[in-house]
Amino acid sequence: PPDDFPRHIIATASYCLTILGVLSLTTMQIYPSWELLTIFIISFRLSAGASGPIIAAQMTEIFAERGLASVFSATNMGQDCSTALGAFLADTFMI
Repeated sequence: PPDDFPRHIIATASYCLTILGVLSLTTMQIYPSWELLTIFIISFRLSAGASGPIIAAQMTEIFAERGLASVFSATNMGQDCSTALGAFLADTFMI
């Protein structure tokens, strides 16, 4: 059944895997290795498609009565702004 585990536990695990992937990729700049690359690929692959639908389902449960469209819009605007800011900072500081 799809509700074997609470959504907040799955979302937390997904974000932890994403953080693990980013940390392993960052560590590869100092210590390049196949092991770190494998950790990055596996952790990012497991978490990449999970967090979006889980967060959308949680927002739908919390804001089912009113304001769901506003919450989705605000969330997307925040993601778009952070994406633009990240690209700007990466270009500016050549990270």
